[in-house]
Amino acid sequence: MSDSAVQKLFEEDKLLVRAMDNPMLVRRNRNLAYDFSIWAEEVELMKKGCFTSVSTTLLVKGEKVPTYKNIGFIINGKKTEAFHFSESDSGSSGNISNGDFHANRTDICSLEELTQRIRSKHSGVMNEVNLNIRTVDAVEGLFVNLAKSELPKAYILMAQEYFKMQTGRKLQIYTYDIEKGALEEYNPSIGEIEDLMTRLKNNKKLHSSEVGYWLDEDEEGIYKDYFLAQDERRQFDEKTLAFMKAQTKVR
Repeated sequence: MSDSAVQKLFEEDKLLVRAMDNPMLVRRNRNLAYDFSIWAEEVELMKKGCFTSVSTTLLVKGEKVPTYKNIGFIINGKKTEAFHFSESDSGSSGNISNGDFHANRTDICSLEELTQRIRSKHSGVMNEVNLNIRTVDAVEGLFVNLAKSELPKAYILMAQEYFKMQTGRKLQIYTYDIEKGALEEYNPSIGEIEDLMTRLKNNKKLHSSEVGYWLDEDEEGIYKDYFLAQDERRQFDEKTLAFMKAQTKVR
């Protein structure tokens, strides 16, 4: 989805976020790696059409709406089935598909009503929307909250690479300003990415450049060196540019 389309979802009050844990640092073949297996498991459920009772937060443009965690998926509300709406944390548990879903009572019946409540109260609290995600196409991007620490940006860049490994899609990253209720596209250059990752690794804040995931059906998991992935991207871009220049000369 293009940036303008994601921004349109934001303006239409149909943009939700699924906050996710930071990747786990695991030992793999005597080396450390950042593991996105929990993320990958959720994506597999989406592919199977059975990721239900998902807890998400509706972002409302111009309103202070905190997220449960600093990074995660951007979800298209038009491609999901929302069934429970709360203007604060509803303490949801269980799964509607199993008949054991529980959450605090609410008098809100739609995203439109929830949006109106948020805009009228300006309470600055985190809302909760429970929905069913039956297609991975509902994932339209990745978000990272603006923060003093640079680690969240490193994690979300790794998440972008992991998702590409699992699905073949490269998701656009967006920075989210909680205080302003603003969403902006994040497009660092390859050089800026390498500088960020190298600096964090040298400062021992980032402990590995290996990124990947491990599902039950994988014998050893799927992992890749993040720097190697960027080198491959650079080489691809250079070859593409050279090809385009050659075609222009032929014409």
